[in-house]
Amino acid sequence: MKVPAQVKIESVVSTDKHRRPLSEAYLDTTGDTPVLVATDGFAMVTLPVEAAKEEQGWVSPAALKAARKLAKKAEMLEITCNGSLALSDGTQFPRSTEQSTGFYPYPQWRMVLPAPDRPVVFRVALNVEFLKRVADGLGDDEVILEFNEVTQPILVTPCKKPLRDGRKGVLMPIKVKE
Repeated sequence: MKVPAQVKIESVVSTDKHRRPLSEAYLDTTGDTPVLVATDGFAMVTLPVEAAKEEQGWVSPAALKAARKLAKKAEMLEITCNGSLALSDGTQFPRSTEQSTGFYPYPQWRMVLPAPDRPVVFRVALNVEFLKRVADGLGDDEVILEFNEVTQPILVTPCKKPLRDGRKGVLMPIKVKE
């Protein structure tokens, strides 16, 4: 399996020890294109990947991090996903199974994806680092975004009730370079 080196899909997996099936990314080969999926139940990333004869199943964050370190400045990480997770230098990582995850299969992630033919009211591009700085400035790790128009400033307020004391942040949308 080849994964773009700049993608850190493992950052989306669950760190909750009670949600073992979500603690690793998952290589899904059932569709037309193999997809690496990671979710913690609140956020999800899907990434089409190049995979030749790899087996569907879990891909550990440790294997992804080690492959990235091994790749150094290469554009792609390479992990062979069969009975184990093998890196190009021969390093192998064990691969989780349904038995090791408590007999829980990976969630049906395709059911969560919005339909590609759904109506889109408008799209806004945001710089997540700016959003994080505004959230930190408000003292909350959960925020409410209020949109007026695509090109207008976005009002950011704390989500937690005790912090809704008049604090406000503003985030400017960014232009998409096409």
